[in-house]
Amino acid sequence: MGETSLLIQCAELLLKREHQILGIVSPDRAIAQWANKNGIPCIDPKNDWTAFLSQFSFDYLFSIVNSLRLPPEILALPRKLAINYHDSPLPKYAGVNATSWALMNREKTYAVTWHVMSERFDEGDILKQFPVDIAESDTAFTLNAKCYEAAIHSFMELTNELSEETVKPRKQNLEERTYFSRSKTPMAGFIFSWNRCALDIDAFVRALDFGSYRNPLGTPKFAIESDLIIVYKLEILDSPSEFPPGTVTAIEPGFIKISTASYDISCLAFKLRISEPETLYWLT
Repeated sequence: MGETSLLIQCAELLLKREHQILGIVSPDRAIAQWANKNGIPCIDPKNDWTAFLSQFSFDYLFSIVNSLRLPPEILALPRKLAINYHDSPLPKYAGVNATSWALMNREKTYAVTWHVMSERFDEGDILKQFPVDIAESDTAFTLNAKCYEAAIHSFMELTNELSEETVKPRKQNLEERTYFSRSKTPMAGFIFSWNRCALDIDAFVRALDFGSYRNPLGTPKFAIESDLIIVYKLEILDSPSEFPPGTVTAIEPGFIKISTASYDISCLAFKLRISEPETLYWLT
């Protein structure tokens, strides 16, 4: 069950190792086309996917980038395990948009996790955890790409261990659990303050940079009276700020220099929203 090309990558690994895939539940058209090409039954979750799953007798149910919450009767169907992929180092960053929250918190290390599914969200035993390094320049887009590669590699290891019956589940330390719901936002309207240090502001902007993919959270911005400036790209300068935070200290062909609570920041790409229509400035 699941979405995106990660499910296809994992499914292809199973087929290459001569495992049998009995069926797929997904709303993703590309996955449905792949399943049809490989002769695998596939159903959209808008249909009766509970009845679809119940007709099979199977060992494992994999949930890969799956937005559906599985009821207990579905979790009980596999003869062995129902397994979920989560793009965070559980028990930390359970929930959604985990990579963005990790970047906002300026984490240095990260991981992806395959865990047993339970009735409580993201709390099941850990089967495989694979480390992911976070670079100082990482955005949500680049960190998600690293997690994608780590998910494929760790899935190969996990399926080998499941086949050889050498996997060793371990309990999560739920005292270390942090959870981020879909409705949680970092601050009202995603408006940041120049009173924060430059590193925090930079991390906030990078955490909301999803490249060409849909942004599921929001866009970073700051306010000038009733006007909002949406920031797409910035750079921390070497010069410590000598003026009060939020002071525009230079306007040049290519950047706007603004002071913070620590170092000056150069805004390289932004959208100025004063009134309709919006004006886009892209400075390079």
